[in-house]
Amino acid sequence: MHTIIRNKKKLYIKNTIESIEEDQKYNNAIKMCKTINQFKKGYQHKFNMIRNKKGELAMNTKERADIWKEYLDKLLNTEEINEVEIEQLTISCKRDNEKFKK
Repeated sequence: MHTIIRNKKKLYIKNTIESIEEDQKYNNAIKMCKTINQFKKGYQHKFNMIRNKKGELAMNTKERADIWKEYLDKLLNTEEINEVEIEQLTISCKRDNEKFKK
């Protein structure tokens, strides 16, 4: 079993090196660099799950899209900042600038 895996890994490395050499030969620097960087990083597992409001994991593409849509709608459609909040932010920024100048 280990020899099969080892042989597959050797074949993968050999094919990757050949691909890099071919890209170099044909002056395809962008593809060559992408392949090198991908090879250096190794396998990067991608998590295709997010949690909904109930805390349940959503793995389905449509469910994930709905969760993101709801989140962005809430984030982008909030009420305007009132004048008191703006004044507080302005005072806070002035204090930070004064500390920075010292």
